[in-house]
Amino acid sequence: MTIDDPLSAASRTNDEAALFNSPRARQFLKLPSGLRVAYAEVGDPTGVPVFMLTGLSGVRLYALFFAEVCLEAGVRLIAFDEPGVGLSGELKDGDGVADASAKVLFKDVVEITLAIADHLEIPRFGLLGFSLGTVSSLTLAKDHAARIIGPIQLFSPYLIPNSPGISSLVKVGAMLNASLIRSVVSAALGMGCDPHHSVWRRPIVSIITEMGGFTKALGATSSACFPSSNKSDDEDEDDSSVEEEKTTRLPLIVAMNLRLEKLEAISYALSRDPALTAAAAEEKVRKLCPKAAWRDTDVSAELNVESGFPRRPYAGQGMIRDLLIGLGKFGGPAYKPEDVLAPCHIWHGTADGLVPLAAVRTLAKALPHATLTEVRKGSHVLIRNRKVAILAFGEIVDAYRVGQ
Repeated sequence: MTIDDPLSAASRTNDEAALFNSPRARQFLKLPSGLRVAYAEVGDPTGVPVFMLTGLSGVRLYALFFAEVCLEAGVRLIAFDEPGVGLSGELKDGDGVADASAKVLFKDVVEITLAIADHLEIPRFGLLGFSLGTVSSLTLAKDHAARIIGPIQLFSPYLIPNSPGISSLVKVGAMLNASLIRSVVSAALGMGCDPHHSVWRRPIVSIITEMGGFTKALGATSSACFPSSNKSDDEDEDDSSVEEEKTTRLPLIVAMNLRLEKLEAISYALSRDPALTAAAAEEKVRKLCPKAAWRDTDVSAELNVESGFPRRPYAGQGMIRDLLIGLGKFGGPAYKPEDVLAPCHIWHGTADGLVPLAAVRTLAKALPHATLTEVRKGSHVLIRNRKVAILAFGEIVDAYRVGQ
């Protein structure tokens, strides 16, 4: 099933509003469990289907960054809001991975991916995982390799604690009590949604920038890509780098974040007053936050969803769950690397500050059919490198053409 929409033209004209408001960027599927999931499609509607499983707090709007690249590559990219994120509903006990059943990590992500593929009548698809999304990608690949086209593209693979070589930051987080993490993060996010708190006057983008992560991610550069098996660190003495060809543009990143912030504020207002309509809640948060950067951001398309706008007492329910999974609070992955028989291509930046290169090399050796490409000076958000993204999508398209 495809939806006729001028999204391809919008990607060429760099029209953020057209990208965000496209019907293809806001579709819904209700699972047998009753969970309502929002998903997006970008690129060539008749192209090779590829599912993208994103990292912490996976959101469908991330796919919009790749609209132009996917159009050029002949790819139909599909991404969805994870439960508790964006326009998707919340998980309840028994609806997949709630706290009690999270020992089978990302079971819900796998089921949602397959449900959307079946709904769209897609028997086989390419698979791209980023950061924490690589864990769910390998979980899916273990039992459903026959449905995957070509090598699974794994960008900056995240490794659950106790993996060899994991970063000190993750080790420290893994030592903290799960209830403490949940309480602190929930309180911080709830405070961020409180209209009487100053956080509302400082958009999340500015907070992240002050922390340094956002600026470093945007400023990271990458030069040549090379298979790690063909070139050692000692041989790589050329420190010359070219400007990274960004898949994303700063205005689009800011536009997405402002839109998400405003939606979370409206969702919070609705949870506090069930009598409010979505439109009334929007007007309320505009008045309460006259200086908010997202005040005049147009989110009318999201507010007019057909099955009701999600009402959340605080932002990030899905993010908190993913954070706890990522820190190993629900056990290890639902697969062993040696059991994943599907071919995998790992792309990892040598300047990734979250996942050490040594740990990724160990993962690549443990996977039976894996190729590791190290990107010189690439950061953890290597997926935003236009050159690398084109190479990754190209591998999937080539595999599809030869019937793999």
